[in-house]
This record gives sequence, structure tokens and C-alpha cells, in this order.
Amino acid sequence: MKEHVVAKTDSEVLPLRDDRGEGRDRIAMSHDVTDRVQAGQALREEEGRYRAIFEATTNALLIFSSDGTIIEANPAACALYGYPRESFLGLSGRDIVHCDYHSRFAEFLRKVVAGEPFHATSRDIRRDGTEIDIEVHGTGLVFQGEPALLAVVSDVTEQRRAQRELREYAEALEMANRSLEEYSFAVQAATRAKSEFLANMSHEIRTPMTAILGFAEMLRNEGDLSKAPRARVVAIDAVLRNGEHLLSLINDILDLSKIEAGRFGVECGPCCPLDLVADVQDLVEIRARAKKLFFVVDYVGSLPATIQSDAIRLRQVLVNLLGNAIKFTDSGSVKLRVTQGGEPDCPMLEFSVIDTGVGIDAKQLEAVFEPFTQAEEHGGRRGGTGLGLAISRKLAHLLGGDIVVESEPGLGSTFRLRVPTGPLDAVPQITNPAEAAAARRKAGPVPAPLDAASLRFRGRILLAEDGPDNQRLLGFLLRKAGAEVVVAEDGREAVEQIEAAAHAGTPFDLVLMDMQMPVLDGYEATRLLRRNGCTLPIVALTAHAMKEDRLKCLDAGCDDYASKPIQRVELLRLVSHYLPLAPGAAPAGATDTVA
Repeated sequence: MKEHVVAKTDSEVLPLRDDRGEGRDRIAMSHDVTDRVQAGQALREEEGRYRAIFEATTNALLIFSSDGTIIEANPAACALYGYPRESFLGLSGRDIVHCDYHSRFAEFLRKVVAGEPFHATSRDIRRDGTEIDIEVHGTGLVFQGEPALLAVVSDVTEQRRAQRELREYAEALEMANRSLEEYSFAVQAATRAKSEFLANMSHEIRTPMTAILGFAEMLRNEGDLSKAPRARVVAIDAVLRNGEHLLSLINDILDLSKIEAGRFGVECGPCCPLDLVADVQDLVEIRARAKKLFFVVDYVGSLPATIQSDAIRLRQVLVNLLGNAIKFTDSGSVKLRVTQGGEPDCPMLEFSVIDTGVGIDAKQLEAVFEPFTQAEEHGGRRGGTGLGLAISRKLAHLLGGDIVVESEPGLGSTFRLRVPTGPLDAVPQITNPAEAAAARRKAGPVPAPLDAASLRFRGRILLAEDGPDNQRLLGFLLRKAGAEVVVAEDGREAVEQIEAAAHAGTPFDLVLMDMQMPVLDGYEATRLLRRNGCTLPIVALTAHAMKEDRLKCLDAGCDDYASKPIQRVELLRLVSHYLPLAPGAAPAGATDTVA
């Protein structure tokens, strides 16, 4: 059915007048205004839609005249600035823009009037005087038939506040990082200073310890002590015992320093648990018997034939733990229990040191692992530095394990050392380790291939040593072993004597070079000799005992290294690598007195 459109008309009636001006007739004129009416209605509908959008938009919308007067504002703008609409309209934009940003408002007017888009951040003022950070987008439009400017305003106060806080946090973090970096440098410097101090102290102590222990050992071994007064023998033994204790203390301090400085490494390789325990048992069993304590090794279950670990460090930890147990046990027993445990993907070996000693209070259990700290005992402290357990736990950590302790005052303590074994898939198991250990001990120790105490040499040795006591001691021991010994008191003299002997046709066969000497130290003397073509074997003698000290000596050109204090057997065994032996020969030129 065809739709009929009702036309809209606009009618006008005009009178028709005669010659006398009287209106006798009328004329009616009609115009079809349908399109105009429809256009007006569409315009009103469109304006209504835009008004609805304008009113409903959550962003603040402000319409300005070209001179900057607010001529319209939507509800979001009224809410943002705190004005009712009737109070808002008619205000100048400068009334709501912070004075510091008036120039930016002027830029907004200039650009938008010129037809350019505008985007900026600004700071405005609400009706109650509070300041807000805003972001504004500006564009031109026609409003009520006149050119106008539309500003779309977003409140970014919280965003800017968060940015400022983030920036302040970043600046504070940067400052903290700088402070931490400076602190780290200071700590590293302090650690280096401490390490250098300990190394120097080690040198200063170890150097005289060579003479103290060496002369004490000489007095103990030379001559017929059965004819000496008993008090003299006791005194000599006391010097040896306390000297060795002091040396042990120095080693502990250096170990702790190296561990804390991150300069202490472990070298894992295959080692046999049964051999390790046998070595430890030989060392500590004598101490236990001296205190009339019952010492026993208890194997629980099977054990792997070998594990991957650092045997030297593992032995050090076990000796420390067992030595502590013996020290703090006056009666009863000390037991070393060995068992295999852990998870299939991480097998472990557990060593439990169990004693019937004084025990430790629960509040002090962790303190025993702190350096220079000891737990109080019921019977009072027994001396010591508190370093043994601290070093033991740190070594256990380096080995990949740990040490835990259980104790009760008066009932004894149990220290458990757990270390990883490494993969055991292809490692045979010892099903009865107690029986295997007993068989090994019954067979006795393997005879030493060389009795260093009976060694005799042929050859000339240059001993470069500035300490008179060590000159006399080392010279005496070497001459007694058959060597011809010439002494140089500093590095310069050593170089001159070596070169003079070579020119005279009586070269030296070995150089023992102290590395800390006046005039020219052992490092520079060795470098100079090597630069001059000297190929003699040079063995470094130094009281510095750290691994890097050995490398420093080797880098300088030394062939070998020995750390002070050097005992007679160690000295003679070292020399035997470089001088020809004369087994059974009488010591050439040796006397029973120190020169």
C-alpha cells in the first residue's frame, strides 16, 4: 500500500482592494514548507543527540568563546571544578587556570582559533582552591552559530602524583644503589685490608715460628735426652705443643679470612670414605685415649666405595668436630657414626659425632657456629677462639652440605655433618664397611716410600734468608743432611753470589729463596735471575700461606713453594726433589752444634 505523505504548507491571505482602497475580496497563497519543517526537526533531533552525548560524557568538556569565556560546560566539568553550571558559565578561562599556566592558556586560544589542534598538560584551580593537574585536548567548533573552542579535560592529578612518587622512588633507589655501591667498595676495601693485615700478621708470626718449632724439635731429637733433667724435656715438649697450637690458630684465622673473602675453594675428586675415616681415627684416637675416653667408629648400613668430594677439607671438618667433642668430654665416650642417606637424585653421606660431654644450652646452639663465639658451659669456659665450628660449617657449605647440632646440657651433643656424595650409579657399595675397615687397620699403614729423617744429599745450596735465627736453623739442618750451604742476607746479595759462583765454575745446585727480604725481595731477585738466564731450581720460602701467594711465587719464576714454619722432615723431603741423594753417607761438614 502506497504511503501518503502529508505536505506541510505555509499559507498567507492578502486582501484585494479596489480603486478606493476598500477590500472586497481576499487572495490566499500557500507554500509547500515540508522540506524546511523536516530539516528543522532533524536539526533539533541532532542537537538533542549531541546534547545528550555532551551531557553524558565522563570527560570534562568546556566550550570557550574566542576571547576565552566559558560559554558551556557539561556535568563532568562542573563536578571536576566544583561549580554549578549557572556559576560556571561566564567565567574566564584564566579564572580556573593556575597563574603559572596563563601563558599556556593563551597558547590554547591562539592555536585553536587558528585552526590548529592543541594538546598540553596544565594545572587548574577548583572552586574550593585546590589545585589539580589536567591534560587538555583542544579543537575548534561552531557553537550556536559562532566560532568557539572545545576543551576536553582529563584529571591526571593522581597519575602525576604517582609519576612523581615513582620518580622520587627511582631517585631514592638510585641514591640507595650509589650508597650500596660505595658501601660495597668500602666493604671490599676493608676485606682486602683485613686480608692483607692477616697475611702480614701470618708472615710476622710464621717467620719466628720456624725458629721456635725448629729449634725445639732439634732439642727434642738431638742427643740423649735420657740424661737430660726431666724438667728440661717437659719444657721442650711444652714449647713444641704450644707452638703447634699457635700455628693451628693462625691457620684457622687465615682459613676463616679466605672463606669470608670468597678466596677459599674446594677441589672435589674421588675419595674413599673408609680411608678418610681411618685417617681421622688415627689422628683423634690418641687424644681420646689420653683423656681415658672410649672412642668408637660406628658404620650403619652400606657405604659407597668412593664419593666425589674434597678429601682434605672433609678430613679437616671431621677432625675439628671430633677434637671439639674430645675437648668438652671428661668421661664416657666419643662416637663417629657414618651412614648413607639423602634422596635418590641427591645421595648424601652423614657423619655424626656423638659425645657424652657437657652439652650446650638450647639458646646457644646456633651461637657455637659464629666466629669468635663459644657457648657457656656449666663448668666454665675452656678457652679457644670459637673458630673451629665456624670454619667447619662454612667448609661444609662449600662442600655442598651442612652441619646441624642437637644437644642437652649434661647429656652431651651430636653434630651431624651431611655432604653430597656425587652420582653413585656406577659406584660399588661396601656392604659391610665395619669389617672392611677392620681389615684395613689390621693390615697396618702402608710404609712410607722415603724416610726423610735419614736423607743425605750431595750438592751446594744457596740459602737466601734475612733472619739470623732461621739462617742458623735451616743451615744447620741442611749441613747435617750433607749439603754445602752458603747464606745470603738479602735478594741483591743472593743474585750476586749466584752469578759469582757460576763464573767461578762452582755453581749452586739449589736456591732456597725467602720471598720477604730487604734491599731486593725474593720475587724481584727471582725475576732478575730468570731474565739473566739462570736455570737453577729456586724454591720459595714464605710465611704467606694463601693459595694466591703460591701462585705469585710460581709466576715470579720459582719452581716450588714451601710455607713457613718449615719443619725438618718437610724441608729435607723438599730438598730431596732437587739434590742427588747419598744414602747412608755421613753428613759432610755437619756438626752437632748450630753454626
